[in-house]
Amino acid sequence: MSLSTVQAIELGALSFLATNVDNLVVFATQMSLAQPHRRKQVALGQLLASVLVVGFCLALNHVLVEIPLWSFGILAIVPFVLCVKSAMSLRKPVAEPAVVNSMVGAAFVTFAISADNAASYLPLLRATSGLTEWLLVATFCSLFALLIGAAALIARTPATQRVIRSIGRFLEPPLYGILGICVLFATGII
Repeated sequence: MSLSTVQAIELGALSFLATNVDNLVVFATQMSLAQPHRRKQVALGQLLASVLVVGFCLALNHVLVEIPLWSFGILAIVPFVLCVKSAMSLRKPVAEPAVVNSMVGAAFVTFAISADNAASYLPLLRATSGLTEWLLVATFCSLFALLIGAAALIARTPATQRVIRSIGRFLEPPLYGILGICVLFATGII
């Protein structure tokens, strides 16, 4: 199957929206909890990791041509592990949420929550070639920059900071569980 440029951009934008609700929540959470002078580093880590995930998908598209899409369902392990880990942490007494204050820390968290992104972007990249493929990559990278800007704006509001500190930890388990299911769905396993 080969997509036209317009189809690829439309599907890419829709795929981006569908797979980045979790990233918006996590990015805004990280930025709202980070020390104010560290927020720029956190945003840079998020952007770097997001762009690297797109680059990873682009590389996989060209290197692992013979591997069937369903085999990428293994990526669902990451959100499922995070789901179990965050659910187990609910049994512990309420403590301050973990704070990410560095570019490297933000990048690692972003990689950990990007399995659904990779599982969604890879089939789209496999259905494109040439200029269309590069336009799709540019679309993803541009949308990530906008997403991180939106997260930074959301993170600055006092209401967001109060909500994150009070109920943020209860949102993680179902969010990660849903992401794992989405990865399995996107790769055709379920």
